[in-house]
Amino acid sequence: MKNIDFYDFNKDEDSATINHLPDTCPLCQVGIEPIFIDAYQIYNEFLIHGSPIQVVLKCTQNLCGKIFIAHYGFCNDDLGNELWELEDIYPATTKKKVFEEEINEVSSEFSDIFNQALEAESHNLNHIAGMGYRKALEFLIKDYLINFKNEDRDKIEGKFLGKCISENITDQNVKEVAKRGVWLGNDETHYVRKWGNKDINDLKSLIEVTIYWISSEIKTQNILSEMNS
Repeated sequence: MKNIDFYDFNKDEDSATINHLPDTCPLCQVGIEPIFIDAYQIYNEFLIHGSPIQVVLKCTQNLCGKIFIAHYGFCNDDLGNELWELEDIYPATTKKKVFEEEINEVSSEFSDIFNQALEAESHNLNHIAGMGYRKALEFLIKDYLINFKNEDRDKIEGKFLGKCISENITDQNVKEVAKRGVWLGNDETHYVRKWGNKDINDLKSLIEVTIYWISSEIKTQNILSEMNS
């Protein structure tokens, strides 16, 4: 619990008890004890007494040092005392996922598309995010076939992803996992879902496993090439 001073609707100073300050900067994703700058109550005609409070904070990391806002909603603690609980922090950025160099070399755009989908998901734009992950998987598979398996670019570019997987991928692990990734990815783009018991997290897991098998195949070939018997 922490007591803070804030300005109400009439610009009069008042005080409130909040449950805690954020312990991570939403912009640099580093754990911090933020610097308190100021706080203001946000007017709500239906909640004049218990209207939300927004707290202006500053990151203490030298490489960041940015300002952000913590949003607190009113409630009562277990003893009935007035309390404002942390509900949201903004602006927020999503920590980018870093992929192995083998994956980046095979598909330079896969990482960008995947992280844009991740950013959309972090803002609860799950319908958009699902389509983004589906697109990322397509770029990964097609670039894998073109850049690593030396398949004809024009043929792969003009081919349905499912056909690319069933007809052009020879590694059985990559084939089976990527195929299922396409099943769930298509659910994110079609009107009717065929896999109602699966969601966007299952799609991400299948992409992760596909990455694992592709990366393993590339690493294996590199070792065999370097240590040719």
